[in-house]
Amino acid sequence: LEPVPDALAATRIQAAARGRHARQQLHASQASAVKVQAALEGWAKAKAKCGGNYEYTVGFTSAFGFGHTTTIVVKANKVVERRYEEFNRREPPRPGVKPPGFVEKGADVGKNKKGAPAKTLDEIYAQAGKVAAQALRPSERRYVRTDKNGLLTSCFIIDTRIADDAPRKGVAIGQIKLAVAGNAKIYKAPNGKAFPVHWGAP
Repeated sequence: LEPVPDALAATRIQAAARGRHARQQLHASQASAVKVQAALEGWAKAKAKCGGNYEYTVGFTSAFGFGHTTTIVVKANKVVERRYEEFNRREPPRPGVKPPGFVEKGADVGKNKKGAPAKTLDEIYAQAGKVAAQALRPSERRYVRTDKNGLLTSCFIIDTRIADDAPRKGVAIGQIKLAVAGNAKIYKAPNGKAFPVHWGAP
């Protein structure tokens, strides 16, 4: 018969393993927090430069080919429009037929239940900061990504035990488009007064 491992030795091995995992968690959390903080500082400068005028997308694509994309339009740091579109790569729409979706503007923004919520990047990035500092379980992995301009696009946690379409806990943005200063179009009412920017186009 093989000798039975010493109980005390086994306990020490388990404690050492827990210690290593705790140190790895701490290092991962610190690295994520640093990367997110750097991206947020870059966002503060970019937001000032574009005057709080931008749009971004949030999407989902299933491993089976279907999904949806939401585009959020922000003017003067207020959400003024939300566009939602569904797709199925295995069954594309017939020519001339628009895919399922909707467009919300003004007071109607956020009325539909489908799609990503109507939030500004400031609101989304506040959530990202919390996700970056969150402790991970042994089965979890955190992803933090930025775009070519250094703006944060991903900060989420997934359970690695789930193979397909694992839920993402946190922030995942597809693309961010910033308005170029001085190119914003001004819309005017019949009396000659300009519409407030956050109303959007008439």
